Amino acid sequence: MRFLGMLGVIASLVFLASGANAEDQNPPALDGSEAIQAIIGSTITVVGGPDGPVSMYIGSDHTFDGVKKGEISSGEWSEKDHMLCIKDESPCSEIIVFGSRTMGILNNSGNSLQFTIKAGNQVDDSAAK
Repeated sequence: MRFLGMLGVIASLVFLASGANAEDQNPPALDGSEAIQAIIGSTITVVGGPDGPVSMYIGSDHTFDGVKKGEISSGEWSEKDHMLCIKDESPCSEIIVFGSRTMGILNNSGNSLQFTIKAGNQVDDSAAK
């Protein structure tokens, strides 16, 4: 399944809209390898895409569990050139994690997708909704 491509388009301006006050109160945003490390062991969820909510658990063993439209699937991920890559999909995606570590942006070929971050594997919970 093309999880990164089907998440929907949300403007990357959300990153800029975090505001100066938020920057003063939170650690700096992470990108590249640091951002990928920040989402390992967590579930990222994008809401508002053409396929509805899509969730993906990023495992430390370079596997993922995903759910789209109530269907669960799994696969492998890797890091290449500081980007998150899903096996058998292209292109890879840039990841930015905001200072709060609860939200981020995935940039895939110019499409920016905002996501939330929750600790642990929440895929089964997402499928039940």
